[in-house]
Amino acid sequence: MVGQAPFDVLRPTEVRFDRPAELFDVDPALGPTSSHPVREAMMGDILRSPDREVTLVVRVLGSAPTERVELRRGREVLETFRPYTTAGHSRRLRVIWEGAEYRGRGRQTIWDGSATLRDSAITEVRRINFWNPDKRIDRENDHLEWEALTTGNFGGFDLFLRDPDGGRLEVLTEHASLDLPIAGIGAAPIMRDASGLARKLSVRRLPEQLTECRVDLERRLPLAASRDSPFYVSVVQEDGYQAWSSPFT
Repeated sequence: MVGQAPFDVLRPTEVRFDRPAELFDVDPALGPTSSHPVREAMMGDILRSPDREVTLVVRVLGSAPTERVELRRGREVLETFRPYTTAGHSRRLRVIWEGAEYRGRGRQTIWDGSATLRDSAITEVRRINFWNPDKRIDRENDHLEWEALTTGNFGGFDLFLRDPDGGRLEVLTEHASLDLPIAGIGAAPIMRDASGLARKLSVRRLPEQLTECRVDLERRLPLAASRDSPFYVSVVQEDGYQAWSSPFT
């Protein structure tokens, strides 16, 4: 979990099977172990199933409104669920930078940069994950400048605009940049790859107010044909806190 949010997240997340699955008492990769049949499993369980699909049940209760829930199988994101439909005329844009240079020491990425709103006006700026008090974000009218870094996490800010559809947004950093008409920014993130380790810059439109702290989901997910299927869930809150479940394997 990033930060120390009082999450009550992913409980009681579970997997349900159409036919009995084999639940191992110890990871069979470590040697011989016993097992028994089950129709349901909890986070952290290691199983073998004859099914081609399973039902993933997710229950999220956060300390702030949910921005998105990602259903994952290993490195693959099978679905991104957003508990809202973004109005086309929302005045709120979210700019995010994330990722790292590489794994291990020296992985930090400097995201110092600037943003300029042209032919419109900024009415409010809200920081996201500016944990270091030495890292600033300054605003002069419709221009922002900041100092920021990531080591695999993410940070950024929300912009509230006077005109939800007019003008352009320009974001400049050393690793990636954006120059977009405001009217073309929607709920799906517009991303710019910045190489490195999952390093990118993005912008999306959010509702001006998020309200859903609880999310209940049931999804049918496919098992991989010839390899393990480690299903798990990532949850991101509006305030920047993030949590992951343990995988079902």
